[in-house]
Amino acid sequence: MNFLNKSDVNLTKFSMTITNHLFAKQEYQEKNIVISPLLLHTVLSIIAAGSDGPTKHQLLSFLGTKSVAHLNSFSSHIVSHVLSDASSDGGPRLSFLIAGLVDKSLSFDTSFQEIVAADYWATLASLDFINKFGSVHGY
Repeated sequence: MNFLNKSDVNLTKFSMTITNHLFAKQEYQEKNIVISPLLLHTVLSIIAAGSDGPTKHQLLSFLGTKSVAHLNSFSSHIVSHVLSDASSDGGPRLSFLIAGLVDKSLSFDTSFQEIVAADYWATLASLDFINKFGSVHGY
């Protein structure tokens, strides 16, 4: 099984795990809910890309892969192919927005910023949560 097929299988397993967990809860039964397993998978992949040690290993296990490089490659494939704008050919234009916001007293590692921008097409920003709380809402 090639890398992308295995990643598709892992995403499907992840999606079913999340969906089964939600629908097992009484408060979600007999209700209509909308979830995006792809978005959840992407966010957890970004967190894994910036993690080390036990956290990284737990995320990789939960996401069904052995390396962050596989997650990054799979995400890059998804955003460049699945989420590409097909409207000029009569197809859909799908997208979702991902932004990582931290207080300005913290910073992102440069290599992490590059991975997030290149593979996930996501934005990272440092904001002043203490003095300019309102600016967070306008981001």
